[in-house]
Amino acid sequence: MTFTEKRLLYLRGAVAPHFFMSKLSSLIAALFLLARPLLADDVEIRWWKASHGATSADWEQLIGGFETEHPGVSVQVVHHAWANWDERYTSAFIGATPPDVSYMPDEFWVRYAASGHLARLDELFPEEIEAMEAEYPPNLWQLGRYGGHQYGIPYMFVGYLLCINQALFDDAGIAHPPDDPGDPHFADWTWARFMEVAKALTRDLDGDGATDQYGFVWTALEANPNSIYPFLWQAGADIIDVPNNTNGFAARGAAGLQFIRDLIDAGVIAGDGIFPAANELFLTPFYEGQAAMALFPSTSVIRIGEDFPDLNVRFVLPPQGPGTDFYDGRGTFGNAGFWVVAEASAHKREAFELVQFLNRRANMARMMDIFKLFGARNDWRPPTEEPLLQPFVPARRYLVPYPLHPKLRQTHSLLLAQIQNMVLGDVMPEEAIATAARQVDALLGTR
Repeated sequence: MTFTEKRLLYLRGAVAPHFFMSKLSSLIAALFLLARPLLADDVEIRWWKASHGATSADWEQLIGGFETEHPGVSVQVVHHAWANWDERYTSAFIGATPPDVSYMPDEFWVRYAASGHLARLDELFPEEIEAMEAEYPPNLWQLGRYGGHQYGIPYMFVGYLLCINQALFDDAGIAHPPDDPGDPHFADWTWARFMEVAKALTRDLDGDGATDQYGFVWTALEANPNSIYPFLWQAGADIIDVPNNTNGFAARGAAGLQFIRDLIDAGVIAGDGIFPAANELFLTPFYEGQAAMALFPSTSVIRIGEDFPDLNVRFVLPPQGPGTDFYDGRGTFGNAGFWVVAEASAHKREAFELVQFLNRRANMARMMDIFKLFGARNDWRPPTEEPLLQPFVPARRYLVPYPLHPKLRQTHSLLLAQIQNMVLGDVMPEEAIATAARQVDALLGTR
């Protein structure tokens, strides 16, 4: 038998099918390993978020849709309270076991980015990040950027607006302030007009010589500066000049403090601005219908309607101060919460895809309807059945983000202490600003 005959016999005989099937099976197995979706338990993403009123079940139900779309990827949902937030996250990141995806407010995440613990999403997913940027307001999107890199994707925002008691305005025959920039009287809503209105609504109703109704409730003794800094922003001052690593309020901040001092001296602020802030007690005159105006966060809108249904309130835009080149002189507090991805994550692609899933318009709207907050996307709109929420959308352009700096929270302490000294009458506005500026510059100049 020749070699050729033997070869034909080999190929035609029992050995040939076994040979080819073996090779074919190996090839199919190799292709399957390359192309198949990851099997269950191959990828587990750890997802953490502090509560905004939703439940773990709410999140698990939503995230279940992501798992359905991504066979082989499972998500461990950790939905926790805000208490001990710093300890929880610092321990996780330092211990090299951070969540793959976590929710962090703007002034929180920057510390982790500065220390190299968060992924630079613009480097990992440049095309996706470029496309996503157009879906968010610039002042919220920039809050996810630090050191020239995009670390965070905005999810929701909180803003402060002026809440008015419409009944008190109507009783005094005073026109309501505007709640939309298109209002024909919008340009007239200035610090000067605010002072006029506050004085007119500060009244001795029974003629006994004592004030029974105040034009404004506000305190410098709050634990956070969200309702204090608007006076600085409307004067044209910021908190930190990040590019120069110095304070941002020395040149123009005194005008903001002077306006606070003028309001106090005019007697229009209940408690003269030093009412104890514990448990929001300083807002009691407003809740009881004895004050006409107060600054409120969007997070309080639903609570006001539920806890004080007889209070006839409306949200309006902030008045314009002299710093018209900074947020048109109408800056008010606004912060955003972000999804971030851990640099230590072994599954950055899947983690980022989870972020994209959560920020789809429909998925975002679903959760905002549950906890009555504001979605960060341009195309998100509050439910029409919640009219008190509507003014926060046109006001979004005036929300001033805190400047992102690893020492921002320490800066708060130094600046607030001097503002409180001024409110108490211990120092004049100019001295308070100058002292705070020196202290902040010294802080920022240290490592």
